[in-house]
Amino acid sequence: MATVDLTVGGTTGHPASIATRNPYIMSTEVTGAAAAAAKGGVLDALDVIQVFDIPADTVVIYGGAEITTADTDGSADALVSLGTGVDVDQWVAAVTLDVAAILTTLFAPEQTFAAADTVDLALTETTAYSSNDDWVMNVWVLCVDITNRATGPANPNTVT
Repeated sequence: MATVDLTVGGTTGHPASIATRNPYIMSTEVTGAAAAAAKGGVLDALDVIQVFDIPADTVVIYGGAEITTADTDGSADALVSLGTGVDVDQWVAAVTLDVAAILTTLFAPEQTFAAADTVDLALTETTAYSSNDDWVMNVWVLCVDITNRATGPANPNTVT
């Protein structure tokens, strides 16, 4: 098992345009080839691909993914889940990489991050991947900043 870091986002702060705490979406494209290259070898069962850095004081309301290019190695047991270190299939549970499709997302409760962490793709199949990691997927999360503005950055909504 290896942890592969392909994260986007940052572990501190939120986009500057959300000073009024509007929800925002982070999205990225993840490829099997990029994950294998970052790992330095073939992806294996139980590898974890870190996709998003989530800052402290964030609620991830929902997450999802779409496989835009299916894996062509013919391995029907190549499965992936989307979640966190606490719940590896928080939003997507063990779906095959062999079919291009919008993945069935679970109506799981939101995840509150009191400390900075990551949202991950967990490879959950029971056998090693082939060297043909040609799958591509778009992954997204819907987030909101819940920083305590009284002790955090200046609060634009404070009434004095």
